[in-house]
Amino acid sequence: MCVCGKVRETGLAFELTENGDSYICTGFAEEEFENILVPSNYMGKPVVKIGEEAFRGSESLKSVTIESGILEIGSYSFAECSELVSVLIPNSTQIIDDYAFYECEKLENIDLPEGVKTIGKYAYYGCNGVSEVKFPKSLESIEDYAIYFYGEVRVRSLKVPDFQSWLNVDLGWGSVDFMYNLYVNDEIVTDIVIPEGTTEIQDQQFQNCVSIVSVTLPESLVSIGRSAFFACSNLTSIDIPNNVEYIGDNAFGRTRITSIKIPDKVTKILTNTFYQCSRLIDVTIGKGVTSIGASAFISCFDIVNLIIPENFITISSRAFEKCTSLETLVLPQNLQTIESNAFASCNSLKTIYSYKPLSDISINNGNDCLSEDICYIYSETSPVQDGKY
Repeated sequence: MCVCGKVRETGLAFELTENGDSYICTGFAEEEFENILVPSNYMGKPVVKIGEEAFRGSESLKSVTIESGILEIGSYSFAECSELVSVLIPNSTQIIDDYAFYECEKLENIDLPEGVKTIGKYAYYGCNGVSEVKFPKSLESIEDYAIYFYGEVRVRSLKVPDFQSWLNVDLGWGSVDFMYNLYVNDEIVTDIVIPEGTTEIQDQQFQNCVSIVSVTLPESLVSIGRSAFFACSNLTSIDIPNNVEYIGDNAFGRTRITSIKIPDKVTKILTNTFYQCSRLIDVTIGKGVTSIGASAFISCFDIVNLIIPENFITISSRAFEKCTSLETLVLPQNLQTIESNAFASCNSLKTIYSYKPLSDISINNGNDCLSEDICYIYSETSPVQDGKY
């Protein structure tokens, strides 16, 4: 959007830096106005920064053009500018500090030029009017909650130059927290192929990406971070390579995957890992897995058959709650404890295979479907007619 009106560079205030060889723009000199140009030179010396809280809380400012030469946009410099719609940042700018555009609710786009390296925490938090976010190849880090939108749930556009540069960005928690279609070189991405040589998918790397349908992971991959693909609501297909050792909390929650095989090198399935994967049917748990975290498979409505590997000692609370299609369950020999509600509301369960009577397992409250009446005991000696063997 073009904000019409005269752009002014006069009427701004400046102060010398400590070494006296450059200036910092500190805000309006006196009265506020709608459209400003922050110059790269003042009184014969370069302007290198927009200072902390320089224009914070302005109710008049609508558009900002920053001339090339400005290196840094300071903390809170444009925070809570309630009418700010557009900002043109030059390729000389390397740092956008903490809270720089915090709660600029009418800002329409975040278009960061080549040259920007760091986006500070909460920098664009609450800029709920933004429709498109564009990152440069130069970007190195996005700190906690830097780009976090709330309020109306809608799909925005996230544009990156290529997968490799995006995978290399150091992401803080909640740093890119909004629902989006992913674009690479302005082309929408539905099928992601992570380059060979990649060893880690970071926490929340693709969280809320609704455009992706399938993901191909490289054999070099070792770790899948927390919420890495959480709420990728159209993701139906992903195969986890055999070398993966770690899968974080919520990694695949609220996706539409239909099958999953946990590699043998994974030792724990953590909390909410497959939370509300309502289309998940086929689950193969690797032999190395020894525990399943709370709510790991909660509300996976379509799972029919489930084999728990032999090394399990405990099944955590709510791990398979509301797996309402589950019919057959195989319990391991070393299982000692089934925590509360681990199989709550699994009302379709018809058959349990176990190495020992369920009475020999500590079964906590909320697992009423686990009944001796449907339990068959593995035995190499006892005939079927002597009991359920």
